[in-house]
Amino acid sequence: MSGQPGGYHDNYAYLAEGQANYVRMKNVFADYDYLKTFGIKLKAGREFSKEYAADDKAMIINEAAVKNFGWTNDEALGKRILINLLDSTYRTIIGVVEDYHFTSLKQKIEPLRLQQYQRFRVMAVKIQPGNIPAVIKKIETAYKNSSPGYPFEFQFLDQSFNSLYKSEEKQEDVFSVFAMLAILISCLGLFG
Repeated sequence: MSGQPGGYHDNYAYLAEGQANYVRMKNVFADYDYLKTFGIKLKAGREFSKEYAADDKAMIINEAAVKNFGWTNDEALGKRILINLLDSTYRTIIGVVEDYHFTSLKQKIEPLRLQQYQRFRVMAVKIQPGNIPAVIKKIETAYKNSSPGYPFEFQFLDQSFNSLYKSEEKQEDVFSVFAMLAILISCLGLFG
């Protein structure tokens, strides 16, 4: 995938065929197993499939995107969308997924587009609890065989989310301290 949940996602403007207004959507390049790996439910249409050669010109959007275009989930299927500034190729919507938090849980779910693509920055591997160090070693060996010359780095998604929220908690603490100082200074001014 091009970015993990909670991480950075590109943002582009999209124009649906027959419409005059662009809709901004976040973007994820993903492989055939993205939805299954993260347990994302399909609401209409189908997932990407190796059986359809045209899937490299297809896209899946979330329900927030469907609403922004003014369609129902079923109406979105088969619609063609142009990606502003990237190319002049219309891409066909083959599926609609449920809205899910791909950024912070505190942020409103934004319109999202998934496109099938085979070159990635990030790989997600779902592992069972158990002998995690041995599994990581196997993944590292497979990675080094397929991508020698690139360092093997990994993180656990739950730990990544925990770090994200801990930094937000620290920001809240700092704002609370400054708010208390502002109230204290205001009270001193009133007292004076």
